[in-house]
Amino acid sequence: MPQSQSHNNPKNNLKAKVNALREDTSVLLQDETVQLTTDKYHAILNLIEDAFALCKLIRDENGNAIDFRYLEFNAAFEKQRRLPKGHFLGRTALEVHSSLEPWWIQTYQRAADTRESVYAERFFAGRWFEVKIFPFEDDYICVVFRDITQQKTAETALLESEKKLKEFDVTLEQLVKKRTNELVELVANQKEIAEELQQRIYRTILDTQEMERKRIAETLHNSIGQILYAVKLSLNTVNKSLLTENDRESLKNADKLLSDAIAEGRRLSHGLMPVILEDFGLKSAVEDICKQFDKDIKFKCRFTGLNKRLHKHLEIAVYRIVQELMMNVVKHSGAKEAAVNIEVKKKEVLITVQDDGKGLDKHFNKYDGIGLKNIRSNVDLLNGNIDITSKPGKGTSINIDIPVNEDL
Repeated sequence: MPQSQSHNNPKNNLKAKVNALREDTSVLLQDETVQLTTDKYHAILNLIEDAFALCKLIRDENGNAIDFRYLEFNAAFEKQRRLPKGHFLGRTALEVHSSLEPWWIQTYQRAADTRESVYAERFFAGRWFEVKIFPFEDDYICVVFRDITQQKTAETALLESEKKLKEFDVTLEQLVKKRTNELVELVANQKEIAEELQQRIYRTILDTQEMERKRIAETLHNSIGQILYAVKLSLNTVNKSLLTENDRESLKNADKLLSDAIAEGRRLSHGLMPVILEDFGLKSAVEDICKQFDKDIKFKCRFTGLNKRLHKHLEIAVYRIVQELMMNVVKHSGAKEAAVNIEVKKKEVLITVQDDGKGLDKHFNKYDGIGLKNIRSNVDLLNGNIDITSKPGKGTSINIDIPVNEDL
């Protein structure tokens, strides 16, 4: 009876119903909490812009990973793969990917076994991805995929641009070097051509001058010289006994002047056409000039390296320069002594003419006489150099070096 009363007690029935309601409410709250947690979890995953997947390794009886299964992933993963969620969820990688690279299974196992994260860049499904693999407990693997195709494309384009730029730099450098060499060669050729042209011009000038000197020398000797000699002979036929003392003195003076004129004509003719230069060479020809001027100035001539003849045009050029220098000394220096030194080296001819005369004015370069201007002009045409040292009252020294050109 007591049990029956207890069971039929309304108070007890209400308490039982409350307890049952609490239990149902607790279960309902737990289910809602779990659902809420799951929804938040998925919402958080879908907020991640990078693709995310949770996988679990599948091992054989020896503990070697042979596959892995997709357990969870986010919307970005589906978007990257362009396949619905059901295509991956719960399936293994080999079921989804018939040609899966062994690298994935091997790398997932390495991460799980070593408990170390792995970072890599992989190309698959036609795109480049930055892959981050994070080991979890019990062979669970979290994988994050970030599409870096644009970055890799940009890097590849940059590398290609750098490669092309380097190739361009190399090509440009080679082209510049080639063009520079061509320009240098062209300038050198033009210089050679200019020098050759200059030498031809100078040879032509020398030949023309020598021809004109020869013509004038022949005129002096054969025409004017003979006329003067005929006049001298005619004067000698005059009967001096019929002349007054004054007339005889005048005749004597006229005869002397004619003799001097004939001698001067011979000297000029000899200077204009030095046969001795052609026959015996530069040394003998210069020594002959020294002898001609010996009565005016004591010349000391010294020669070095003249064991063999110089080229015809160079020999004539040196002779004419030395001749002009010595004549300037005789005419203008007022010197008592002078020295001439000619030294022939392998690649140059050195000429030095010194005197102890009155020297040149400090403005001599500006007011060169005709003779000195001719010397400068000839030295320039020969690509030579001239240096003049002079002080008033202390004489003059002229040094000339002329390059030996085989073509001259």
